[in-house]
Amino acid sequence: MLLTELQAFLGTSSGEGLSAERQELWQKAAQAVVEKEAKAMNFICTHNARRSVISQSLAAALAHQYGFSEMQFYSGGAESTFIHPNSLALLQKIGFEVKEVKAGNNPVNTAGFASDAQPLQLFSKTFDDASSSEPYVAILVCSKGDAACPFIPDAKARILIPFEDPGAYDGTEQAAEAYLATAKLILNELHYFFQLLPSSR
Repeated sequence: MLLTELQAFLGTSSGEGLSAERQELWQKAAQAVVEKEAKAMNFICTHNARRSVISQSLAAALAHQYGFSEMQFYSGGAESTFIHPNSLALLQKIGFEVKEVKAGNNPVNTAGFASDAQPLQLFSKTFDDASSSEPYVAILVCSKGDAACPFIPDAKARILIPFEDPGAYDGTEQAAEAYLATAKLILNELHYFFQLLPSSR
């Protein structure tokens, strides 16, 4: 069962209002998942610090809600840095249960999203560090990551679906609002994506 506060946040959108261009991108992603029989998705950005981590976390929670619990969700970057504290604060704010389990320059955190599912292990890593032997679809969530990762060897498909970087607001009073706005955009588009998948997968 999804955590109560997180379930409420997931219910704030339903996959409506996407432009034709964005719909087409997610249709390509859904088609790739189905046709390639992909059991995993890897969200990729330059530093694996913000958009990719938020996307991974929301996708895992929504998959649980939509009944695709067999799918696995990862995130990675062109380089390993650290997950930005604003990303972790955002996840905590919208209802994930975030706990630091290993300190250091690149801390490891868990993000619980349901009482009947294993929490995500969140830390910054390169895109080829996905701990999965399952075929996956790569979703590039930033244009710089697209340029930095022109070829992803293990991906069954590679699709650019960029979002604006909330990191532009780091260190300002608007940071929390910017991260929340990004999460809401990603959430709405992921709702649209999961609604495209056949329920009998």
